[in-house]
Amino acid sequence: MLCIWWTLRVLSRLSERSLLAGRITTTPGAHHSRRRALAAVSLASVGTALAVLGAVGVIDRTAAFFGCGAALLMAALFTAAHVFNRPPRSSVTGDSTLPLWRVGLRNAAEHPGRSLFAIGVIASATFIVIDSRPPDLETIRRALMQRLNEEFQKTP
Repeated sequence: MLCIWWTLRVLSRLSERSLLAGRITTTPGAHHSRRRALAAVSLASVGTALAVLGAVGVIDRTAAFFGCGAALLMAALFTAAHVFNRPPRSSVTGDSTLPLWRVGLRNAAEHPGRSLFAIGVIASATFIVIDSRPPDLETIRRALMQRLNEEFQKTP
């Protein structure tokens, strides 16, 4: 219900003609842009603080790792949303690879919701794959040796 209310709240600001034509994009004002930038900086600060607290040992390293990763991912998404919603500054010209990057950024900014979703999914999947990698062989060998020692100590 909350999602339906949120969607209707946003769509109620648009005219019926633009809704029927399929033009449902709105141009955010400077207030939204400042909020996105402030959220990005705040979340990056929280992520950095969690990383430092986890490295020092004040909080559990696993909790710090996941908290830091989530905060930095959200900061990156807010930064991307901020960049996507800026108006283009100049035309795309030149012979280097910079114009190609500009064309890609403009294409991503054409549909910012879709682009942010793709960035979030790819980043989350990468984060999960990196986190769930198997331990190295030395760790497995130590765990097996410890288990064998425990079993030998139990036998009379």
